[in-house]
Amino acid sequence: MPMSPEDIARLLVRDRDRYVARIWGLIHDFDQAEDLFQAICVDVVQQRESIADETHLARWIHQAARFRAIDVLRRRESRPMVFDTDLLDLIDSEWDAQSHEQSQQTRRAMRHCLDQLTPKTRELIHLRYVRDLKGRTLAEHLGRKPNAVFVALSRAHRALSDCIRARLRLEEAADA
Repeated sequence: MPMSPEDIARLLVRDRDRYVARIWGLIHDFDQAEDLFQAICVDVVQQRESIADETHLARWIHQAARFRAIDVLRRRESRPMVFDTDLLDLIDSEWDAQSHEQSQQTRRAMRHCLDQLTPKTRELIHLRYVRDLKGRTLAEHLGRKPNAVFVALSRAHRALSDCIRARLRLEEAADA
């Protein structure tokens, strides 16, 4: 049985920073890493019927990220390809070996950071990722222009990203 769109959205939001960081680690361009992650999210939604569970989703995203990153690196004429496929395989195995505790810490940080958002921003996140409203539909629901909603979502992503990183650094410092 395929995963529900709600579960997929929840997992994409939860693990967004990890995936973007992984892509950035391969291509060393944050904006392009964000763009690739968004494109992968579109692919995930289009392929959701074939995705069985959380583990399958994670592996699917890892492979898609890897292939897209390789394409980006190949298209860069002025920069040589930094990684060969053996190194990418090694990175994949290390990535899969991340501890369950790290995932739990990230979830706790995400919950904390969602609670720190303004009610309006939390509603925006809820409408986008839980109710799966997109683009014009989301803008119409909120009575706002699509560009304003895009900007608000971008700011919410950035705020969550910054908050989660700070929260995880605090937890690391407390554990040290």
